[in-house]
Amino acid sequence: MKPIDKVKRIVGRSLFIFEHGLGDLILFLPVWYEFLEQVGIKCFLGASKKRQFNLINKNIITIDRSFDKSQYAYIYKILYPDPKNSLIPIDISDEPAKPYICAFYELGMKEFPWKPFIIPNKYKNKNSKRVGVHLFGHTGMDKKFCPVDVAEEIWQEIVDAGYEPYECHMTPSFADEYPDFIEADSMECLTPDCSLRYEKADLKKMIEEISKCKFFIGVDSGPIAPYDMKKLILKK
Repeated sequence: MKPIDKVKRIVGRSLFIFEHGLGDLILFLPVWYEFLEQVGIKCFLGASKKRQFNLINKNIITIDRSFDKSQYAYIYKILYPDPKNSLIPIDISDEPAKPYICAFYELGMKEFPWKPFIIPNKYKNKNSKRVGVHLFGHTGMDKKFCPVDVAEEIWQEIVDAGYEPYECHMTPSFADEYPDFIEADSMECLTPDCSLRYEKADLKKMIEEISKCKFFIGVDSGPIAPYDMKKLILKK
């Protein structure tokens, strides 16, 4: 039985836990809103407190060690399967996106018109000269990690074009605990004035700084490294 059908039969509150990255969350939220519409029952979405997802959506419940799960009759961890790694028996020749698979094959939802999730931007960036850059991914995949020499060339090209590059990359406090997390990607041109890597990882701060950028150049990897690197490496 799919989660959408189970929720309708449960007597009590239902909690869905999202343990994936920030980009995945942004793509998942339209699915979540539609899920609530289709199920017709109030359900709750939760995520680890370390993720700071409540700053994206205040209705997301923060979960930590003291969180009491007994108040929920049904708890489901959202798989959000990758098309290429999924065991779901579907034809992936068209490479369906993770939100698509999650909605229709995992959660059991009906077809619906897509309504993208948009984060309001209170900053005026029309005349901004800032170009946000995020060139180093730490997800255990080489293709998401730009070589330092290439990153320096991109940075200089932005400067030569008359713009101001600004690195949108934050390093979590746990980085030293993982040998695979190597900060060899520190470019000599980076300073606290043009990079967020010198500050404590703060999603709200990250959103504010990206909002000030007129353009953004980045690799396909989150600007804040995941709080559980081991889990992500195993996943990939």
